[in-house]
Amino acid sequence: MRSWTKAAWAAAAAISIVGCGSGDGKSTNPTLEMPANSADAIRTYGRLVRAGYEDSLQRAKELDAAIGHLVETPTAETMESAREAWRAARAPYSQTEAFRFYDGPIDDPENDLEANINAWPIDEQYIDYVEGRPDVGIINDRSLTLDAETLVSLNEKDGQPHDIATGFHPIEFLLWGQSLGKPHGERPHTDYVFGEDGTADNQDRRGLYLRLAGGLLVDHLQEVTDAWAPEAGNFRNELESLDPREALKQILTGLIKMTGAELAGDRLQTALDSGAQKDEQSCFSDNTQQDVFLDAVGIENVFLGRYVRLDGSRVEGVGVYDVVAAVDPELADRTRDAIAATVSAMAAIDPSFDRAIQPGNDEGNAQVQAAIHALRAQEKRLFEIFKRFGMTVTIGD
Repeated sequence: MRSWTKAAWAAAAAISIVGCGSGDGKSTNPTLEMPANSADAIRTYGRLVRAGYEDSLQRAKELDAAIGHLVETPTAETMESAREAWRAARAPYSQTEAFRFYDGPIDDPENDLEANINAWPIDEQYIDYVEGRPDVGIINDRSLTLDAETLVSLNEKDGQPHDIATGFHPIEFLLWGQSLGKPHGERPHTDYVFGEDGTADNQDRRGLYLRLAGGLLVDHLQEVTDAWAPEAGNFRNELESLDPREALKQILTGLIKMTGAELAGDRLQTALDSGAQKDEQSCFSDNTQQDVFLDAVGIENVFLGRYVRLDGSRVEGVGVYDVVAAVDPELADRTRDAIAATVSAMAAIDPSFDRAIQPGNDEGNAQVQAAIHALRAQEKRLFEIFKRFGMTVTIGD
């Protein structure tokens, strides 16, 4: 995640609230009694979050195993298997991003889990060699001890947001390498081969770094998964014990921030404005379109109260939609339809996101712009729900 400011959040709030308070004759009511199904919706949310993180953890373990195979036996086949495992791990995790932005376990500043799991964009030369600079990075600095504790300590060290050492995107870089104007990187498996057939120096440290990063991803996802276990004394229990209005406010805050400032702004508008690969989230693998599409699916999951697990089973129950429908069925339907339109718009973006944002690609640019418009309409509807229940916008970092 890029960091975004209080001003950006305030601006998004102001833009989204304008014109959406009383067009249907229904006014904000801060004393509106919460519907009887509110507590059920909060419990459904807890089940969705737990299931999403469990699936993410499972896929991270599979990625960690694939990394182990690559490092032990570096071949073109084991490299491709590790890449496929990385892509597979992104699918459930991207859907969990709807659970962010209200100071839940993933964003707890004491643990810094999100920064250790999914921070981006990364400065590649902080980690390993880049074009024209073969000796840079943690991997090529043999004075640095490589262990898990060191990598965690080096992640965003001294507040440098691009000096990222752990999580999905350093692993992505070590599997694909720099894109260098191509849709995705083409790091050779021989970067992990010892001896005369190897490429680049310090193959031993590169393999060790990759294995450490894979293990840390599992550890950090385990930590956030545990926070959502159905047990007393953890965050899930605290959320479910809150007044339903406050709990719903937290959930909606996450959906609004993810929709507007993060997806519409940081992940799409910034990339479209620059047209640069460096501004797409998964630039080394060119997985960005799937990332943002599944981010949108994750928001829809929360709103409707359902999630399809990796094994095909369904977690479902009373959703935010049902709570809103008990008070304002028309608003519930408008929001549901806006979210569905966003999912469709995200799906329509060119799978090669860097091609979609290239200057002069009118068709691709239009696809991304259509998704931005859909997200802004969705954000507006979510703010209408916020107002309908008499909730106050909280401006956060």
